[in-house]
Amino acid sequence: MEIQTLIGGQVSSPPVDWQNNTIQATFGTDSSQPQIESDSMEFVLDSAAKILDHVKNGDIFENLPLQQIYKDGSNEYVALDGYVDFSGYEELEPTFGSIERSNRVLVKFRQDESITNFIDQIQGVSYGSLLAEGLITSQDYVTINTVIMKKASALEVATLIITLYLISNQIIDAIKSIQEVANNILGAGLAAGVVAVASLIIQLAYAIALISLLVKLITDLKELFIPPVVKNKGIKFKTLLEKSCEKFGYTLETDIDELETYHYLPSKPYSNETNILKKLIPQNVAGTVGIPSTSDYGYLINEFWDLMKSMFNTKIAVVGNTIQLRNADSDYWLKQSTFKPHETLNFKSKKYNTEDLKQTRMMTFTTDVNDEWTTENYTGTSYEIKTESTKGTLNGSIKGLERINIPLCLPNNKDKPNSIETLMITIARFADQLTKIIGQKSNYTAQIRNSRVNVLKVSQNNYDIAKVVVLVNNQLPSNHRDLLSAKYLMNKYHRGKSFVSGTGQKVIYEDVDLPFTLSDLKKTLKSGTFVLSDGRVAEFIELNYNFSKDMANCSISVQENYTNKLKEVTYEP
Repeated sequence: MEIQTLIGGQVSSPPVDWQNNTIQATFGTDSSQPQIESDSMEFVLDSAAKILDHVKNGDIFENLPLQQIYKDGSNEYVALDGYVDFSGYEELEPTFGSIERSNRVLVKFRQDESITNFIDQIQGVSYGSLLAEGLITSQDYVTINTVIMKKASALEVATLIITLYLISNQIIDAIKSIQEVANNILGAGLAAGVVAVASLIIQLAYAIALISLLVKLITDLKELFIPPVVKNKGIKFKTLLEKSCEKFGYTLETDIDELETYHYLPSKPYSNETNILKKLIPQNVAGTVGIPSTSDYGYLINEFWDLMKSMFNTKIAVVGNTIQLRNADSDYWLKQSTFKPHETLNFKSKKYNTEDLKQTRMMTFTTDVNDEWTTENYTGTSYEIKTESTKGTLNGSIKGLERINIPLCLPNNKDKPNSIETLMITIARFADQLTKIIGQKSNYTAQIRNSRVNVLKVSQNNYDIAKVVVLVNNQLPSNHRDLLSAKYLMNKYHRGKSFVSGTGQKVIYEDVDLPFTLSDLKKTLKSGTFVLSDGRVAEFIELNYNFSKDMANCSISVQENYTNKLKEVTYEP
């Protein structure tokens, strides 16, 4: 076997004792692709000089490309394609004369197009910085119509009932007065009739003025008791993901449909401004920035990607310049696998993943003390799955809790008028009828009834916790809990963890030696999922490959159902 080393795109001397270098691939739960780490490689001569010059130029935090091309007979493989990892950089035996010199360096390798590289890139980067750079603009926002609706108090209901009663009485009294004057005209003489006509004109003028006054009162009551719909700005989940990929030169590919309909509505905390007038008469200002607020979970890009894992049980992979984001149990991962192990493998031991079975798996969304509807309509906020023995006995091995906390609030739909609006609709109907009498036209009833349904409802304009809002045709559907809830997400995206109906049961084989080549290494770096000769689906946990040998030492997990004596009990408060 031969090796060709390229540093900074130039052919350079290979590392010392390169034949014994080992590549360690560690496969985590976040990706089907491994985190790659090599032994520290010692470079000398021209290779060391290139690395030293890179450091002396102050570029220690800049990438220095590093490729290792291996040739095995007529086969040639670019086994390592990335850059020098300066986090483990060391200069060996520096000599000191008039200046300090070193001719040997120790470095590690880091894969370029790797999931580790992408995760490292997004750490600590905020969506606020993407907004400042112009990668996100107001054109990326969506309008989330929001109605502010407190729970009706007895005082408010009583006030509207009394108002409705007084308005009715005023109208009835005015009509009666006009009728009495009209009757007097019919039964009076000429002189008395003139006086009665004049009285009628006055009564009519009074009635018109009264009607105008009452219409104005009804309008004021509408503004007081029924705040307007606030057009807050939010942003689609998929847009946030796409923009974070674009920031680092990637595109996004996913088959999670909910990313198109789920939207992020940032929190709207209270202002510190002490304006008495604004406290007495709320302005209900709309939120104009759709990205997560600085205090929201998800403001940092890595937080939002972690949120996707919590909600949708995702794995991610880097394929060329594309980030693949898919459910952990998607068939996509198996389709990407091209590695085929030798038919005969010798396993030294077999373990069962019984410790992975949790007695309770639970997902919980957050509630907000500043939005009472998040606690009033609690169903869907939490969902619990408990695993039990069908025999009713346990040996103590089923224990523990897997709790998935979603730091966002669920939305609540305003799908029908509340008691205040019902009374206001009755009053508005009066106003619409009265305006016809004075030759005008109004549509107060329809404004209240039609413009305030299938919109997000909050108990006040300011709230501390961001929300996830599902929108269909720009509206919050009445069946939104069927489309977005803890139960919905657990059953659709976390079902694979189940030891009853999913693929949770696995066996572990450790310290496995298997025939392995450079070609196998390349295939494995793309996907750690593969199929054994007996048809069982397997995944690498860890793999160590030494270039001088055609063998690798690894640990693998294999899907295997080893019991059918379990059942699940669910609970949704």
